[in-house]
Amino acid sequence: MNRDRGDLKWQSAMILPEFAQLLSEAKEEYKQVPKPILDEQQVEENEQSILAAMEYNFFSEFKIFHNKAITQIRGYVHFIDYHNRHYRIYDEKHKEHIISFNNLLSVMNLDEIIPL
Repeated sequence: MNRDRGDLKWQSAMILPEFAQLLSEAKEEYKQVPKPILDEQQVEENEQSILAAMEYNFFSEFKIFHNKAITQIRGYVHFIDYHNRHYRIYDEKHKEHIISFNNLLSVMNLDEIIPL
C-alpha cells in the first residue's frame, strides 16, 4: 500500500503570514479577467433575448461581468429600468439581482416557462 502524502511532502512546514497573504493575492489576480467588449450585434441580440424572455416569461441564463470575473445568474427578467440603465432579475430562489446594462455579457433563453 502506497502511503504517499501528495503535495504535502513538498510544501514547507512553515509559511510566514506575509507570504501566505501574497500567495492568496496572487491567486485572486490570476482569476481576474479583463472586461469583454461587446459589438452592436451582440448587444442587439441580448436586447432581443431579454424582450422575448420578459414577454413570454422565459427562464434565462445571464452572464455578467462582476468584480473582474464573469458570473452566471439563472432567473427571469422582472423589470427593465431604462432611466437607471439596469435590469431586475429574479433567480430560482426569488432573490432580486440588479444588473447594469454595461455589465451584461450574454443572455440565453431556456425553454422553460415560469408560471406566475
